[in-house]
Amino acid sequence: MRTRTEKTSTFDTFASLAEDLLKSWNSQCEPPKVYIAGRRVHHGTIGTMLTAAGIASLIASVLSENDRTKYVAGELSQIFCGVGLPLVQDDWHDRKEWFKFERQEDPSGGQTDFGQSGCYSGYV
Repeated sequence: MRTRTEKTSTFDTFASLAEDLLKSWNSQCEPPKVYIAGRRVHHGTIGTMLTAAGIASLIASVLSENDRTKYVAGELSQIFCGVGLPLVQDDWHDRKEWFKFERQEDPSGGQTDFGQSGCYSGYV
């Protein structure tokens, strides 16, 4: 357990925020499924892109000769990975669907951009 004098890392702070958001989202009986231009957007896809941006920021931080750039890129890396990795972990069971960009109809018959369908069994 942390004491008040211990500083949490930027990564831990943003990972905790992402986990709280996921718990809230997954606690809904029918969490909305997001469709953009008729294509389902999985949160694992978003998490993968954020994590990739975090890795790119880390590389920029390591390669930079400017101290301020090192610091900012390092913090951005922690933010992107802190949010991205919990998204990837939570949606891992759908990983085969993440980068399929085929048109899909919303199974609930609603709008294809922000339709709802199904009832999620709970937080993983």
